[in-house]
Amino acid sequence: MQKIIIITGKANSGKTQQAKALASVFKDEEVVFINMCGKESKENPYLFNYCRMFTKMVVLDEIPSLNYLKKIISNSWSVVHVNPRGEIPFQIDPVLVFVCHESITEENLVPDIFIRKIPSRVVVLKCN
Repeated sequence: MQKIIIITGKANSGKTQQAKALASVFKDEEVVFINMCGKESKENPYLFNYCRMFTKMVVLDEIPSLNYLKKIISNSWSVVHVNPRGEIPFQIDPVLVFVCHESITEENLVPDIFIRKIPSRVVVLKCN
C-alpha cells in the first residue's frame, strides 16, 4: 500500500515546490507530474497513462476540490491502475502526492471521515 501525501496552502505558498522537493529523492524518470487544473468534472480512465512500471511517485497538481480528492483516493485505494493508450493495462504502487487548490485546507481535511479512515497512510503538509 502506497503512502499518500496531501499538500495544502494558499496560492503561491510553495505547494508545488514542496512536491518537487519530495520528488527529488527519486530519479526524474520515476516521477510523473499530472496537472489537474480543469479536470474535475471529467471521468478519465487515462489519468495515469504517463506512468510506467517503474514509476515510484505520482504528483497530482492543483486538485480542485475535496470531493475530487476523495474520488481519486478511493479509486487508487490499494494500487494505481494504469491504462496507457494502445498498450496493455497494468498496476503500480507509487507514493501519491496531491497538491491541493487553496480551497482545500488542512482544517477541512482533518475532520473528514474518509481521510480519518486511512491515517497511517496519509500525511498532510501545510505550506504557508
